[in-house]
Amino acid sequence: MITREEIRTGFAALETNEQKAEFCRQHMEQEREMPELYENLVDSMGRPLFKWEGLYKAWSSEDPRSFLNPQEEDTDSRTTEQMIEDVLVDVPDVPEDEVSKTIGEMNEV
Repeated sequence: MITREEIRTGFAALETNEQKAEFCRQHMEQEREMPELYENLVDSMGRPLFKWEGLYKAWSSEDPRSFLNPQEEDTDSRTTEQMIEDVLVDVPDVPEDEVSKTIGEMNEV
């Protein structure tokens, strides 16, 4: 398995944007061919730590440091209220059972 530290160290040793783009391309292809090498590189929610395709596109662009995914641009232009509205969900009313009643009564004491 590949570790996060190996990826960071390998990337830090690269000098040019072309080398960095190639590094990302190689990992992108390797992850497709051998996903088991990357299965430990996920966050607490199970999402990949590295999105190789996006990194490759960024480092292949003319100005990688200012490269911005159009989807992220849309997200950044929303107000806080719009972002909150997007994640709100309707919580259904659930009938109270005996355990819930007992816990509620205990919390009142």
